[in-house]
Amino acid sequence: MHDLNETKIAISGLGYVGLPLAFEFSKCIQAIGFDATPVRIDKLAVGKGSIFDIFKEEIAATDKFSFVRDV
Repeated sequence: MHDLNETKIAISGLGYVGLPLAFEFSKCIQAIGFDATPVRIDKLAVGKGSIFDIFKEEIAATDKFSFVRDV
């Protein structure tokens, strides 16, 4: 049986679909969100964004979700 504590998933694109999807995955496994839009990542880093406010407190409470700029 695979240990979910060692499982990681990457989501490319943190818009209206990717951000909630990455957050839902982060409830049980490590989720890393990538986005090619620097402004979006900058806003997420300071707790702002188009739909980020919906998840702001929940995301701050988890250590299984992170996001970076896609290269």
